[in-house]
This record gives sequence, C-alpha cells and structure tokens, in this order.
Amino acid sequence: MGAILLSRELPGTPEALFNTIISPTTWEHWFGIHREFVGKPPERLAQGSTVVSEVLIHGMAEEVEWTARRLDEPNRVVLRGIGQTGVQCDFTYWLQATDTGTTVTAGITFTGLLITEAVTKALEKHGYEQLDRTLGQLAELACALHE
Repeated sequence: MGAILLSRELPGTPEALFNTIISPTTWEHWFGIHREFVGKPPERLAQGSTVVSEVLIHGMAEEVEWTARRLDEPNRVVLRGIGQTGVQCDFTYWLQATDTGTTVTAGITFTGLLITEAVTKALEKHGYEQLDRTLGQLAELACALHE
C-alpha cells in the first residue's frame, strides 16, 4: 500500500472547493490524473453515486470506476476509485476555512496486486508533484466558477 498526504492553503471558500470537487464535469480542468469519461458523467456527485473515467497514472492508462463514498458538505469528500486491474485508490479531501481561504489536505492511498514496493515508491515520488499541481488548478477553477 502507498500513501500521499499534502496540505495547502488555497484561495476560495470550502463551499466553492467542495462544489468543484463533486462536479465531475470540472475534472478535466483540475484533476491531474483524469483524461476522459466513459459515458456521460452526472453534473454533481451524490453520496454513493458512481462515474467511470479513464485516468493516466505514471504513464499507464486505466479505466476507473469512482464512487462518492462520503460527502460531508463543505468539509470532506471521499472518492474511491477501482480500476480494471484491481488497483484501488482512495482520494480524501479535507477542507477547513481560514482567514484567507481554505486549507485543503488531500490524502491518497492506493492498494492492489500491481502495487509493488517499486511501484509504490514511484507513485509516491511523482504523486506529490502531481497532487500539488492538481490542488493549484482546483483552486483556480473553484475561484473562477464560484466567486
């Protein structure tokens, strides 16, 4: 199993960031691993709803079914992705209001038969950079859409 945890202070309110995260139609603009949807995604995720997308992780394409496991508006989003190869990844976003915006803590865990020690090290190494970019793009889009 591998894990990545990153916190960043972002502009925008928890509500704006939360609403952007749970709107799959925005993912192409900020969710760094997302490539395209398989079928038409809903406008907004509800707890328990699913969406299928193609992702690109460390140069490998995979079709992933995402389930909104937990939506605690506006403070937490938990998405579970299960790929066709059995790889499972959980993305959790914690959103905490601050005087100047929102502290976003993003946690990712990934497991599965293909997740060897070498794969884990590579995913963790490149994952921090990817996640940092993703959070920056999320903030830009959330501010543009909701404020």
